[in-house]
Amino acid sequence: MKVLSGIDGFDALVGGGLPEGASIVLRGPSGNEKDTFALQFLVEGLRSGEAAVIVVSSSSPKQYLESLSKHGVDVREAVAGNRLKIVDWHSYQEESIAGVEERDHVFRCSVDLTNVGIALSRALATLAPGLSKRAVLEILSPALQVFELGAVYAFAQSSKAKLARHDVTALFLLEKEMHDPAPVSSVSQPFDGVIEIDRRREGDAIVRKMGVLSMKDTVPDPNFHPFTILPGTGIRVQGGPEASRRAVAGRGAPEKAAARAPSAAERVLRIAEERLRVDPTDADALFAKASALATIGDLRSALVALDALST
Repeated sequence: MKVLSGIDGFDALVGGGLPEGASIVLRGPSGNEKDTFALQFLVEGLRSGEAAVIVVSSSSPKQYLESLSKHGVDVREAVAGNRLKIVDWHSYQEESIAGVEERDHVFRCSVDLTNVGIALSRALATLAPGLSKRAVLEILSPALQVFELGAVYAFAQSSKAKLARHDVTALFLLEKEMHDPAPVSSVSQPFDGVIEIDRRREGDAIVRKMGVLSMKDTVPDPNFHPFTILPGTGIRVQGGPEASRRAVAGRGAPEKAAARAPSAAERVLRIAEERLRVDPTDADALFAKASALATIGDLRSALVALDALST
C-alpha cells in the first residue's frame, strides 16, 4: 500500500507514494527544504484523519504545533483524539530533564538517546488504535553532533524497528552538509529508502533539485527533478514521469520507438553521477557508481571510481 506524501509532483517519482510502514531518510542542506517537505507530509496525514508522532529538536513542541495549525491542521482536535504525539528532544537544552517526563501529548526526554527511544515507544503506544500512522524525526544530525556514530546507528536501527512494528511511515531528517560523507552514508544504511535534496547556485539563480536514491519495494524515477517552494502552497516538483509521458504523447511518438528502459544498474549510475556533479567527494555516490559500473561490465571504470573513493 502507498502513502501519499502531500508533495505536489513527488508521488509520481515513487510509483504513487511512499511504501506504508517504511522508514526513509530525507537528506539535504541546511535550510527550509527538508522542513517544508516533512511539514507537508505530516499535514497530509493529519488532515486526512491519520495519526502522527513528531520528534522535535530544533524547535519547541509549541512552535511546531503552531506551524501545523498555520497549514490547516486542527491541532486541538488531533491532540484530543490521541492522533498527535510529540517527543520533545529540545527542552533539555534549556532546562534539566530527568529520564522521560510525560505532559499530556508531549513526552519530554533528557539528552540520552536511550530515553529518546523510551519516549518514542510511549508515544507510539498511546496513539489512537486503528489509524494509519506517520512520523517525522529530526534527530539524526543533532545526535551525530553529540554521540559517536555507532550509538546513533544503533538508535536508528532500534527506532526503525519500533516504527515498523506499529506500521508507521516515517521520515528521518538528516542535514547532509553538517557531516562528513562517511557518517552520512553509514547512518543512512538501516533505512528503507533515501530521498535527497540538492541546492546550488547557478549564476544569479538558486536551483533546487530532488531525487530518490533508493526506496523499498519501489522502482523510483532515476532522475533528479527541479522543484520550487511556493508561499502558501509548499514544495512543487517539476518534470516528473507524468510530465515526460505527456511530452512524448504530444509529439506523437509511437510507443515502439521509445528508448529501451534503463536497467537498475544504469539508473543507479545516473543518480550517482548526478550527485557527484554536486559533490565529487561523495563517498556514497562513488561506491554506488563503482558497483553499478561493475554490474554493467565496465570494470576499468569501476576500479577508477574505487580509487577515487580511497583517496
